[in-house]
Order: sequence, then structure tokens, then C-alpha cells
Amino acid sequence: IYTEHINGTGDTYSACIAAELAKGASIEEAIRISKKYTHDAIKNEIAVGHKFGPINHWV
Repeated sequence: IYTEHINGTGDTYSACIAAELAKGASIEEAIRISKKYTHDAIKNEIAVGHKFGPINHWV
């Protein structure tokens, strides 16, 4: 995915993994869900600000 809107990707990925583990998911399932969520958040970017903006957390 080519985009300049990538701010927060690492934070989002790790927070999603932690949330899924807290909900009772296995580590493998938590990683799979978090990878898809973060991918979708990057793919459906929000053009805010100049140049490097945030990913879309409302996916």
C-alpha cells in the first residue's frame, strides 16, 4: 500500500494486539486480527494535515 498517511501504525498494531489478548484471543489470533485491522486502517487513509497524516482508526 503506497501512502504517506502512516502516523500511528506501530501504536495501533500493538494496542490492537493487547486489546485482543485482553478479550481472550490467542497470541496467533490477536496478531492476525491486528494485522488485518492495521492494514485496513492504512488502506483507508484519511487525508488530514500536510504530508504525513494519520491512519483511519474508524475502519
